[in-house]
Amino acid sequence: MRFSIPLRLLRALCASVFLTGGIGTAALGDQGSITFPTVPTDPVVLQGAETTDAFEVFVGAAGDCCDGRRPITGRYQSGPSGLAFTPSFGFEPGQPYVLRHAKTGHLTEFALASAVKPPQVTAVAPTGDTLPENTLRFYIHFSQPMKPHVAQDYIRLEDAQGNIDDAAFMQFKQELWSPDRTRLTLLMDPGRIKRGVAQNVTLGPALEEGKSYKLVVEGGWPTASGSGETDRFEKAFAVTAPLRTLPDVANWAVSAPRSSTTDPIVVNFDRPFDSIQLQAAIQVHSGSSLARAGTSHVNNSGQTWTFVPSGNWATDITLSINPTLEDVAGNNFRELLDHAVGTDGLEIDRISVPVALLPSVEVTD
Repeated sequence: MRFSIPLRLLRALCASVFLTGGIGTAALGDQGSITFPTVPTDPVVLQGAETTDAFEVFVGAAGDCCDGRRPITGRYQSGPSGLAFTPSFGFEPGQPYVLRHAKTGHLTEFALASAVKPPQVTAVAPTGDTLPENTLRFYIHFSQPMKPHVAQDYIRLEDAQGNIDDAAFMQFKQELWSPDRTRLTLLMDPGRIKRGVAQNVTLGPALEEGKSYKLVVEGGWPTASGSGETDRFEKAFAVTAPLRTLPDVANWAVSAPRSSTTDPIVVNFDRPFDSIQLQAAIQVHSGSSLARAGTSHVNNSGQTWTFVPSGNWATDITLSINPTLEDVAGNNFRELLDHAVGTDGLEIDRISVPVALLPSVEVTD
């Protein structure tokens, strides 16, 4: 039985593969020695070569090279170390390249090591510079998935004098991570918030009105893959009076959009709400029971919610609010977090806010 191996596969089997993370020069027997680039502006150098037609460089892996492809453009330069080739636009980190010898057709694959970006704390919510004394949660957002079960080793609450409160946050066996481990939820100990509770009586509130604090994420927190560590991050804020009243949509300011446009609905709240809960707690209905498609945004320290529809407005709007939506102090539309023992919550299933469209603007000649 006879069979043939495609030329492309044969070349791939014979190819020498080099990734430049740590490799400078490699000897290839009668193919000569190659000096690989370590930064995008470095050339690839074939030692012993003299003429500019001694080799070509292609984009892609050796297994796909090089039929029907054009070599990349660049500058050849002869020197004591051999023939150097510098591409016109530099080598791209992580992108495989192939050097093909003109005489033998031998393929040598190489690539610059991809630059690994260190993880960063990208945001801390609530984002405001002032927070109420009974703030319940913080959300720490990271640029990469982080190593779990070490949060207490890196997170600190400091007052203006640098004193650390080791009892400010709840400690859980399972930390409260988003599924992709890029958002950590920090829950303040409710016993420090609720008046008359043992921790509050013994230790006092973790945050006190009129004082300033820092939420600190210490440097050195590793990623889930171990590929990098965070730098130190600080969020400074001042503390204002606690929120101890129920939210009420009557205190919201709603800016209606114009008919036949994709103008946004803008809702300004009377207090900062939980930024994560806001993403699902408000639905927009327009002419049917189905929620209207669109994109929502939370800004202004959690006090402004904006919704942009996927198509033009045609009929009046109703905002449907889940009564379990909490402000940053954990108060929802049914009950306060810090409520008196025996107090019954309000029986509310859903809250509706009608919004009348503004007339569209007619364009006249």
